[in-house]
Amino acid sequence: MAEAQTIGPYGKLLSDVLADLSAATCQAYEKDLKDFSQEYLKLPKGQEARGVRELLSGGFEAANALVREYRADMDTRRELSSATINRRLSTLRKLVQAAHRRALVTWSIDAPNIKDEPVHNADGPDLDDMRRIVFHVAKDESGKGRRAYAIIRLMADLGLRRGAVINMDLNDLDLPKRIRVRLKGREKKRWKDLPPETCAALRRWLAVHPTRSKSRVGPVFVNLVPGWNARISGSAIYEIVTEFSEAAGCRTRPHGIRHSAITNAIVNAATLGETLDSVMQFSDHADFRMVLRYRNASKKAQKKFANANAATFGDPLAQ
Repeated sequence: MAEAQTIGPYGKLLSDVLADLSAATCQAYEKDLKDFSQEYLKLPKGQEARGVRELLSGGFEAANALVREYRADMDTRRELSSATINRRLSTLRKLVQAAHRRALVTWSIDAPNIKDEPVHNADGPDLDDMRRIVFHVAKDESGKGRRAYAIIRLMADLGLRRGAVINMDLNDLDLPKRIRVRLKGREKKRWKDLPPETCAALRRWLAVHPTRSKSRVGPVFVNLVPGWNARISGSAIYEIVTEFSEAAGCRTRPHGIRHSAITNAIVNAATLGETLDSVMQFSDHADFRMVLRYRNASKKAQKKFANANAATFGDPLAQ
């Protein structure tokens, strides 16, 4: 936190709190505070101390209202897991507690955590609705439509989370065979086999990618603002999915498409001669409450499920 402290007691508080933590805990705190200041408050990079000031300077009612709004943003708009949301709320509470010990405030955060997620919430479009979404988006030949189709195919065919799509870079593409994605909670990216239909969707988008012709590095998915083709954000993907699915007559959200992909994989498991263990490998779940526990599964299961999912919708581009 290089800016630590150009804004008086708030910067010093932040520096002191981080200095008292272990390396691993400090890294987790920094990540949470960056999310609060940059993703929610929309402050420039490296301005976490300003975020602390906004949290502490308004008093009890303003601070608790801010934390509740932040909680709602993580839960409703960005659809983060309950564990992530509650950890970030805990970070803010501990920061306020540290401020209280230093006599900077006389109050505490009383905004509660959200309830833990159910073991498996499989709500998402059914197969007919997903077909309608896929075929509707495929008809849009604009850059916006091509980008949306590639994003939706990655989620529907491979069951990718929104974060994996956001963090995909051009040098993660080994077309037509595979792509490299960052899985939830892991820093190292992992290769995933790519169905032909998904590859076709990616190539169609890459043909109009604003910066790919100039460089083979950078994000796969960027915004389409002229002169500012930055990496696409999580909220932008949410808006893309909801906009195009609503236009198809069956509104859903990004995680709804992932749920649909996993449900489709479970349906396909018996036909493919695979077990629930292999579905776990396909879905990349780390939480045993979601899909029991990871076990040794067939190394080819992910490819089978992705191909089966992709074949379900076919390739509108080839028609």
